Amino acid sequence: MRDYRRNLLALLAVALMVLLAACQNKDSDAGNEPEPMYLVSFTCDTYTINRQVVVGGRTAAVPEPSIPGYYLHHWENEEHQIVDPEKVNISQDTHFYGVLYPDFQDMAAYLFPDSNGWLHPEAVLTASHLKAAFEALAPVEAPQTVMDYLKDFEDDEPVTKETLTAIYMNDKLFPPEQGSAALEVLPEGDVTRNSFAKSICILLNRDWENQPVKVTEKQQVPLDVNPGDASTGYLLDSCIEHTAGTETDGNIQSAVLQMPWEPGFHLQKGGLYCADEAGKLLREESLGNLYFGENGQYVSGDPELDEIVEKLIFQFQQENKEADRYELLYAAFVHVRDNMRYVPREKLAFRETDWANRLGKEALTDYKGNCFYYAAAFTVLARGLGYDAREISGQGFEPLMPHGWVEIYIDGEQLFFDPQTAAKEVVYHGRENWGEDMFAIPMYKKDWWRYTW
Repeated sequence: MRDYRRNLLALLAVALMVLLAACQNKDSDAGNEPEPMYLVSFTCDTYTINRQVVVGGRTAAVPEPSIPGYYLHHWENEEHQIVDPEKVNISQDTHFYGVLYPDFQDMAAYLFPDSNGWLHPEAVLTASHLKAAFEALAPVEAPQTVMDYLKDFEDDEPVTKETLTAIYMNDKLFPPEQGSAALEVLPEGDVTRNSFAKSICILLNRDWENQPVKVTEKQQVPLDVNPGDASTGYLLDSCIEHTAGTETDGNIQSAVLQMPWEPGFHLQKGGLYCADEAGKLLREESLGNLYFGENGQYVSGDPELDEIVEKLIFQFQQENKEADRYELLYAAFVHVRDNMRYVPREKLAFRETDWANRLGKEALTDYKGNCFYYAAAFTVLARGLGYDAREISGQGFEPLMPHGWVEIYIDGEQLFFDPQTAAKEVVYHGRENWGEDMFAIPMYKKDWWRYTW
């Protein structure tokens, strides 16, 4: 009887354990209900580029669209709100729409110089310039929207702000915020090539001031663009082909100054540069008595004088667009000869030196003075053209009197230049008395005027 009770208790204990286990299994099965799954689609330009099933409460894996000629600007939801799919927890079937824009070239040159090497930044932009620009900027698979809009324009028709507004605010071409910002730099009415270049930098996010780039091939910088002027880097960006650089590279201005140049002298909007035989610009070094500064441009040591000389030389370039440096030297001589007015002023000591900068700045400011001022004015202009000119304080004529003139060696020949003696108003020894214009006179003729120094 005792054994029977013991066995019954054991059996009841086992039954209780089985019952408890069954309850636990039932609770466990209730907690293993299937998790919700949702369909997530990504569409770009009517094409569904990706579909995936995502567990509820999780985020989708965002695809990288690869559509030739376009780039993804942002994603939108079905309510056309800008969203970041990586931060959206999925709770229902979801559709994301990619907003694409044409992938315009952000480093291609798009403004082109004329056959003489002039960019003409201040000229009015014409329809032909605009067509050429967008042909250069457009991706290989170029949308025809811009060209379709311009097809009815005559090539020489001026481009206005109204014209560019229709293009820049086309929501199939550019993000609205970039189009609006680009229009802000444009003047009302006709658009110049200069202002167009500024607007393109904004429109296409061409950060010419900070973007590191490379210019590996030799290219001609337009004659009316000074690469050393940091304020006009956007013009270099518009006319020089370049590629993306690394963190150690500089911006477009730095890249142009470091690119290979044609050996010799270069006049860029009146600024003088010089490249050695290897095509490297001289920077912080001298060539004879000509010193080239940190950015490669010739400097006299007097910034005010440099500004005067640069503006005048650019004027000579504009008036003589096909002239070489020697022809520009003659233009400088004529400018001094015909614009200076002779008045008695300071006379220098015999063989006195280093007076060209001081007197030259005065002479090119008020355009009056004696022979020393004439000589100084021409000396500083000649140096700005790349000639290692030397001002001379000596004596000349009969009877001997203090006189100033200029000496330059050209192709190894010693020549003198005397703009004051050449002036028509100097009746007592003007050029009409000598039959010479006093430009580039060989030194074997010096005794004609009894030059002594």
